[in-house]
Amino acid sequence: MKKIEIHHDKHEEDYIEVSSPYTGNHTTSKDGAINEDDKSILFVYIGAVGDFVYISNEFRDLIDEDIESIEIEDLEVKISHIDGTLIEVDYGWNGINYYGFIDPKG
Repeated sequence: MKKIEIHHDKHEEDYIEVSSPYTGNHTTSKDGAINEDDKSILFVYIGAVGDFVYISNEFRDLIDEDIESIEIEDLEVKISHIDGTLIEVDYGWNGINYYGFIDPKG
C-alpha cells in the first residue's frame, strides 16, 4: 500500500476533507457520516477517538485477523500487502487520522 502523509498545522476547526484517490469522492457525506456508498473506502481511523469509525466488509476480507485488535502502530505493516493507498493526516495535538482506499475497479 502506498502512503500519502499530510501534516495539518492549522486550528482544529480547519478540518481537512479527505477524498478517495480512486473515485474523487469525499470520505464523508453532507451529513458528516462516512460515505459508505463509495466502494473505494476500506477504513477510516480517527486519532482523536482512538478507534476505527468505519471498516468496510472488503477490508475485513483482506485482513487475516480481527481489525479492532490491530494496534494503530502496526497498521502499515498489516496492510502492506494490499494494493491501495493509505492517507495519513496529522492534526498535531488532535491526533492522526488514517484513511485506507483501494481501486474499486481493480
